[in-house]
Amino acid sequence: MVYKLIQYVLRLYLPIFFKRIEFRGLENIPQDKPVLFSVNHQNAFLDGILVALKQRRPVFFLTRSDVFKSKTVVKLFNLLNLVPIFRAQDGTGEITAKNIETFKYCIRELENRKAVLIFPEGESEPVHHLFDLKKGVARIAFQAEANNNFKLGLHIVPVVINYENHFVGGKKVYVNYLKPILISEYKNLYFENKSRAMKTFLKKLEFQMREN
Repeated sequence: MVYKLIQYVLRLYLPIFFKRIEFRGLENIPQDKPVLFSVNHQNAFLDGILVALKQRRPVFFLTRSDVFKSKTVVKLFNLLNLVPIFRAQDGTGEITAKNIETFKYCIRELENRKAVLIFPEGESEPVHHLFDLKKGVARIAFQAEANNNFKLGLHIVPVVINYENHFVGGKKVYVNYLKPILISEYKNLYFENKSRAMKTFLKKLEFQMREN
């Protein structure tokens, strides 16, 4: 309820804040399949909001763990579908075990045909440049499919956001949903060599995002 209310308010407000928001490739998002949005990260606050703005189903956002600072904040973030992802630079202790639990949570949502959003660069910088992608997006995607014998139908939808200006309103922004990558296509390679399958997938994902 809170998520939908805020989404409604932002649908009214953001077209006023920006001179124009142009969404391209919305037809590339399947409505009846689990979706993992892989998004470049130029604006720490607006990127996730823009990607989810046109989505009819709720989106679960992987968010850096250091902003989950109090019980009140955690309760609010839960209502907004924010899920902590743990990074070494956040100083939140043992990150491996914590991220295993986060990945399990995301996989459960994907198995329920929900949408999850991740920023695979692992950092936000206001520059027109794509940093090298981290492995998290591949780990979630392949584990989700492997848990379901590669019959989950998971679609990785790369999303590239380009701002005319990152710092001020009254400018244009372009949200580009690219053609999805099906993890099931890597099934044979995964059973031959898991590491090579994930590297091949990440290389394709990074190429598509960088080209756009």
